[in-house]
Amino acid sequence: MSAYDHNPFKAAQSEWQAAYGIARTVLTLARENEDGRLTYSDLWQFYRGEPAPQGQWWLRVLSPHLNQLAHACAALKLPYLNALIVRKGSRRDHSLAAIKNMWEFAQANNIAVGNDPRVFAQEQAEKSAALALRELDEAFGQITI
Repeated sequence: MSAYDHNPFKAAQSEWQAAYGIARTVLTLARENEDGRLTYSDLWQFYRGEPAPQGQWWLRVLSPHLNQLAHACAALKLPYLNALIVRKGSRRDHSLAAIKNMWEFAQANNIAVGNDPRVFAQEQAEKSAALALRELDEAFGQITI
């Protein structure tokens, strides 16, 4: 293993590329659905090429990637794209846990949240749905490592 393999800039660049990939995937998959949303199962299916397994364990596999996406959105002042991901059953509503996570993440990252966590989640979903792929590309294109 060379010194290049331990280069923190290489690692940072790889993380930004991964965040960009998941951001484009979330936006693209959401737009393929009539309701403009996608489910966690949709993401699993896209990345793994198979239906989501029984149980909830597989959500822990997706979680670090969605966390990376949230941090990228905050850093780049983008809408919280994670708000486009909804529960499979209703496809419109976020789980209470997801709303709580979005709200707390936004507060921790100095993002204005307003007074109502549900309204915040809905507003972020609407802003994310309105985001053009070009705007996403431009935001990630401004990153220099």
